[in-house]
Amino acid sequence: MASLGRPSISKAGRVSAWSAIAGGTLLPLAETVRRSNHLLDPTRLHHWLDDYVLGALLIAAGWRVLRVPRSGTLIAAWGICVGALTLSFMAQLDAELRGSGDPGVVPSMWVLLAKGIFLASSISCLVLALRGLSDATRG
Repeated sequence: MASLGRPSISKAGRVSAWSAIAGGTLLPLAETVRRSNHLLDPTRLHHWLDDYVLGALLIAAGWRVLRVPRSGTLIAAWGICVGALTLSFMAQLDAELRGSGDPGVVPSMWVLLAKGIFLASSISCLVLALRGLSDATRG
């Protein structure tokens, strides 16, 4: 139910927004655990800082859509997340197949599994955000 003069957000959009907030919180936390042996090494900053930026983007987009129900921001955030995670997942899979392992403290197969789950979840949330936009335009 929409209040006067304020658009409402669909259930799919709401699920995608809350998932963005949860995923945006979980992603940097998981990367902090994974790279805990590198956090104080400034030469390895670029290995984990992107997850913090991606997490902030997801949290900001989810929060914004819950406050101002326009799905464009959320669609963009999930699209960027899917692109970044696809590259990360493929690089992790390549490293696993070559047997080079993972430089963090977590076994590389667990990292690959976690990245695959987060990638699949991100794709699902992108679809939900797109569905939320579709529902909003149908009125």
